[in-house]
Amino acid sequence: MCVNRNDPTALSAADTPKNSSIIVFDCTRADDIDLVVCLGGDGTLLKIGSMFQRVVPPVIAFCLGTLGFLAPFSFTSFESILKHAIEGSPNCLMRMRLCCHVVRSVPQESSVVGSPDDPPSSISASRSISPDTEYHVGYG
Repeated sequence: MCVNRNDPTALSAADTPKNSSIIVFDCTRADDIDLVVCLGGDGTLLKIGSMFQRVVPPVIAFCLGTLGFLAPFSFTSFESILKHAIEGSPNCLMRMRLCCHVVRSVPQESSVVGSPDDPPSSISASRSISPDTEYHVGYG
């Protein structure tokens, strides 16, 4: 969802209450967004970054996930953090996105699935407080 305090009439939608400035995110209106508040884990934050094709607006990320590598703020202090971001002059950490494409001069032959020469398609790692929890990171 997004909020635009400068032009609430432009954000009206049939499924939202009248005079509401909150709507479901519309990728065609990405340039109108001033600030994104992310409530979730690292995956949610990465998803937000992928929703914007060009410039990503400032994002305040509150960690509600288990890893918390990318979301620096704890949700327990959300009120003071949001107040400082809106009323004060917050610092901004610039992050860059890279895009790459693999181009081969000669197409590779597909190998048999499960061949010993194939790299693993996923890796199991336990990075949480609970050793019984596993995270599967896929490659491919």
